[in-house]
Amino acid sequence: MVGAHVPMLTAAGPWRATATPIVGGMRLDVIASVDRDSATVARIRGLGFMGLMTQGAHHAEHHRLIASGAERVHGHAHD
Repeated sequence: MVGAHVPMLTAAGPWRATATPIVGGMRLDVIASVDRDSATVARIRGLGFMGLMTQGAHHAEHHRLIASGAERVHGHAHD
């Protein structure tokens, strides 16, 4: 899931995101696109992991499709 969200995160905000496999999961790094952009750094910290996962226009449609059974991704479905 984390790796799949990296392109969406990068497109959705004034930040750059990367994901790196680590033992037992993935590491997500999100940094401000502009050096010393304290407002974006504060936004990233305020959103946290779960808030960042909701960024971008794709998210609502993705979960609507999962809920309707039309899409199974990230190894989960909402039945």
